[in-house]
Amino acid sequence: DDMELYQVVPVTDLTAKPSAGHVNLSFSTKGGLLYSVLYKTSLSDASWSVLTNGIAGTGGTFVVSDTPVANTRFYRVQSY
Repeated sequence: DDMELYQVVPVTDLTAKPSAGHVNLSFSTKGGLLYSVLYKTSLSDASWSVLTNGIAGTGGTFVVSDTPVANTRFYRVQSY
């Protein structure tokens, strides 16, 4: 049987900056990985919602914009 193992690379430099009614989220990527940006409106929510998916890592910084409809949003980035 063939098997492939991948190391999950944590994203530790996610920053959020408000700008004219939206939030710019930025984080460093690594080439060869894909990323998803997820959010919750409450930490007690059972699951995360997908803001964007399939972001190809380039080794540079990626910026995604969000227009939150709630006063509070919590974000996380997941690599795969």
